[in-house]
Amino acid sequence: YLENSASLYGERCAYRDGRQSLTFHQVRAMARSVGTGIGRLKAFNRPVAVFMEKSPSMVAAFLGAVYGGCCYCPIDTAMPQDRLLAVIKALDPAAVIAGGAQMEQVQTMNLSCPVYEFDRLCGCEEDGDLLDGVRERRTDADPLYILFTSGSTGVPKGVVVSHRVIINNMEWLEEEYGFGPEDVWGNQAPLYFDVSDHDIYCPLKFGCSTVFIPPEHFAFPANLMAFLNDQKVTGIFWVPFALSMAANFRALEVQIPRYLNYVFFAGEVMPLKSLNYWRRYVPDAVYCNMYGPTETYVC
Repeated sequence: YLENSASLYGERCAYRDGRQSLTFHQVRAMARSVGTGIGRLKAFNRPVAVFMEKSPSMVAAFLGAVYGGCCYCPIDTAMPQDRLLAVIKALDPAAVIAGGAQMEQVQTMNLSCPVYEFDRLCGCEEDGDLLDGVRERRTDADPLYILFTSGSTGVPKGVVVSHRVIINNMEWLEEEYGFGPEDVWGNQAPLYFDVSDHDIYCPLKFGCSTVFIPPEHFAFPANLMAFLNDQKVTGIFWVPFALSMAANFRALEVQIPRYLNYVFFAGEVMPLKSLNYWRRYVPDAVYCNMYGPTETYVC
């Protein structure tokens, strides 16, 4: 998907936030450099922990782990230290990719695997032969990512998701909704939460873009609506709590998100009152309950 979108829409923005904007060409170049560094480990299908703040660079790190023949696991940088260590122990990663601000914290964990700073990995000279060799070995049953969930016990458990799961989901989205390169996704969910899958993979599949919404906007829903309009956001996949916050504060009475065509939600029950509020003010959008993404994609 990335190679295709980079060839068709290379100079278009793929991912952006308030500090960084990456084109498809830039994402591809960064991911292939990271993949070269990871590929040299010869840790085929092993997990790589990605310990970074949510950003366009974090997505490039995910894809770099994949180019290198591994799967990625996003780590919540704010989780308590004991839970963090439990996740790392269960994951047994082949390597850790850390952001510059997270390097000091990672180094205090005394990990037995290599730890790479993302920016340094981006400096690796791309090895096309190595990357081609990795790709030739790949099948769609190989693991793509691992997400950790506490479930009902409070003990972290990793859910492994294959390439085929995401491919099936993206192909279904194309058939069902017909997304295209003009669409803009407004990301709310953390990248260690499965609701972010559309925000990560729709740009790769459809050549559209994802904007990471500053979290403080969700505390001031009127500002959030203005942001959606400013960024011309056409699709959102949020947890119902975020949609309900906007409804409870009557944000749509201040400003209607006039570009919005798709309102997806999952992860918890959608309150009917909140849903009807959105439908009253944005009546032409498609509303869809995606239920539990990890469960439904796998099933």
